[in-house]
Formats: sequence, structure tokens, C-alpha cells
Amino acid sequence: MKKFFKWFLIIIVFILSVLIILPMVFQGKITEIAKQEINNNVNATVNFEEVNLSLITSFPNLSFQMNEISVIGVDEFEGDTLAYIQQFRLDIGLLSVLNDPIEIRSIIISHPQVYAKVLEDGKANWDIAMESETTEVEETSSDSESAMVFSLREFKIIAADIIYEDQSMELYTQMEHLNFSLSGDLSSDYTTLFTETQIEAMSLKMEGLSYLKKAKMELIADLEADLVKSKYTFNESIFRVNELELGFNGAVEMPNEDIIIDLIFDAKQTAFKNILSLVPAVYMTDFQDLKTEGQLSLKGKVKGVYNENQLPAFNLNLLVKDAMFQYPDLPSKVENIAMDLSIDNKDGIEDHTIVNLKKFHMDMAGNPFDMNMLIQTPVSDPNIDGKINGTIDLAKMKDLLPSEDIKMSGIIKANMEMKGKMSSIENEDYEAFHALGNIVVQNLNYKDADLPQGIHIRSAKAIISP
Repeated sequence: MKKFFKWFLIIIVFILSVLIILPMVFQGKITEIAKQEINNNVNATVNFEEVNLSLITSFPNLSFQMNEISVIGVDEFEGDTLAYIQQFRLDIGLLSVLNDPIEIRSIIISHPQVYAKVLEDGKANWDIAMESETTEVEETSSDSESAMVFSLREFKIIAADIIYEDQSMELYTQMEHLNFSLSGDLSSDYTTLFTETQIEAMSLKMEGLSYLKKAKMELIADLEADLVKSKYTFNESIFRVNELELGFNGAVEMPNEDIIIDLIFDAKQTAFKNILSLVPAVYMTDFQDLKTEGQLSLKGKVKGVYNENQLPAFNLNLLVKDAMFQYPDLPSKVENIAMDLSIDNKDGIEDHTIVNLKKFHMDMAGNPFDMNMLIQTPVSDPNIDGKINGTIDLAKMKDLLPSEDIKMSGIIKANMEMKGKMSSIENEDYEAFHALGNIVVQNLNYKDADLPQGIHIRSAKAIISP
């Protein structure tokens, strides 16, 4: 009996030694071969520290790990880093390697940095795959060995920083500290998946206008997946932007290159403060201490086919009533805020989008401001019908919004109406475009950190007419 335990112990030690030594012996060769093969097949320079294989730290799984991965551009993108990944890890069920399906327990990508860039001519820096000669593939009989099947249990992205810049569209998007997780059994044809996405700071700028600035975003989706039809049904899922929380239900199907969408959404919280958090200048400055009143209603839907040439139909309705906000340390407030906005597209054709701002009103430190605007055929020939009437006293703005680094004063008055197509102005057919009113500026002074020399306008007036 003693001999049995002695030899059993020797065998166990031998197996453990093999599990430790073999990956160490071959990892250098594996790293060299992997680098060579990857760089032979991409139009970029790919580098990484090493490839690690381990059966000990992840036993009974096989762990595959790559560290310090970088992808550097060439030609027009010479020296630009397309991607950097601190660590890529793949855990595989050891015994499943001998059978189908191969069980991938988890894929984890840690601290990736991605800079996706499109030049003005439309060339993208991620288009790095080399063209390969097409070769005829022999058809296999139906009773031939089936293709290898993979079973994925968990996929994670940890602390990603992603930049997307499209110079052809003047678009710049930045996502800071993105975390993503997906869990579920992807080996089944029908399964339940749970995903969670968090972005610490999301910024979006297009054609010089900033739509989001360091906004916090979160998406929590519990969905039923039909992996045969690539159809995903969302059940009471949540999407948050800063303090605004939207609930949505419906389905997304991807049978081919088309994406078939059928979703409805609405605001889960109805306080005016929630939508006010979308205004960068307000959210970035003492937002938690902001005093607000008023209610909102926000709902909409998206239904139809999305592809390179088509958009789905969509609809959005926003209603704000009896709202106000005031910073606690400032004497004045913006009050009597009301808005009635609808954006409607019934068939997915961009030019059929109708933007109808039926009403917008607010009183800024006692100065009223009103606007309404209807815009049709926005792509081919914007057809505008709107009115603006209001006064802005810049000296009182410091009593409304924190502005320590900004000095401003002066009065801006606008009272105008317009109705007609932009083509009338472009073709100098001014009589066909109804325009009436004026804009007056008096004693305007403005200075901030980006404009230390300041601007001074003693008096200016523009008369609007055909």
C-alpha cells in the first residue's frame, strides 16, 4: 500500500511538473510564430510582449494570455496607434478541446485603447487586412465532418478608452473608461443573455457643435436570444444618460446585412431635472445642488430596416411643463420653462423627417424668450417656418449660471419670423422667402480664458427682410 501511494505521488508530481514546464518551454516559440503570422496578414505593425499558456492558474481550464498588444498604422497612418491592449485572456475548458463544442469559459480584454480614424477621402485606419488571392474551395458532402462549434460563457471589456474620429463627417466621439460584460450560454440556439455597459465619460462633437460632454452612460439589457435567426428580444431594459433614464422593449434582428429594429422607449423618471442633465454646461457645474421644478414626458419608437442605404422609421415626443431651475448660491432663476417638441419620420427616408418645435418658452431673470420652428425636407432643401422673440441680458447671466472665468454684459434682442425654402436664398429668389424682423445688440462685452482679448460691440442692428 505504501508503494502505491509513493508511485501515485510521483505520478502527480510529474504531471504537475509537465503542466508547469511545457508552456514555459514553448511560449517563446509560440510568441515568435504568432507575431510572424499576424504581421504577414495585416497592413500594419503588430507587436506584443509574449504569449502565455497556463494550466495551473486556471485549472481545469487552459488559459491563453497575450500582454502589451499594439497595432501601429503604416502609409497614411504611419506611427498612429490604432489599438493598444494591456492584456487579452482566453480561458478554455481543457477537456472540451478533445470534443465539440470547444468551451470558451471567458474572453477578457483589459484596458484597451482604440483610436479609430477616417480621413477626408473616406479611408479608415482599421482597414488593415491584406487582400488575399481567391481560391476555389471544394464542396464538401452533407455527411462530412461538421464545422467546429464554440461555446462562450462570458465576455468582458475592462476600462476601455475609445476614440472615433471621422474627418469626412466632422465627427469626433470619445468614450472614457468603458466597461462591458456579456454572460450566457452562446452554444445554445435559444438562450438568455445579460449585458451591462457603462461609460464613465462620453463626448460627442459634430460639425463644431458639442452634443455630449463627458456624459455618464449605462445600458442594462436582459434579452432572449434566437441565435439561429440572430434575433434579440429586449425585456424591460434600461438606458441611462447622466440622470435621464429610458426604459425600452422590443426586438432587433440581423438575418443578413440588414438590421430589423422594432423598439419602443419612454422616460422612467418624469422630473425636469433628469432631462436638464443632458445640457453639458449645466451638468458639468454643481448639478447635484441644482434646485428644479417641473415635469417631463419623453417617449418614442424605432421601427424598420437599417442598412447603409436606409434608416428605420422613428418618432420622438418631448413635453416639458411648468419647469424651472436655480443654482442655490445665485439670486436669479430660469423659470416658466415649457417645451413641446416632436421629431417624426414615417418611412425611414432621411428627407421625410419632420422636426416640429411647437412651443418653447422660458423667462431668464425676468426676460422672456419664445420660439417655435417647423422644419421639413431637411436634407434636399430645408423648408423652414418659425418665429423667435426674446431678450437676453448678458449681465444677468452671472446671476443664473456659475461663470467665474467669464465676464460678459450687454443686451441682445431678437424679434423675427421666417418662412420658405433654403433653395430660394441660394438661388437669390429672395421674394419667395418670407423674412421679417430685426436683431439688436447693445453694449456687448465678452471675455473668457479662451478669448482674453475680449469682444466689444457698442451697437449693432440687423434688419431681416426679403
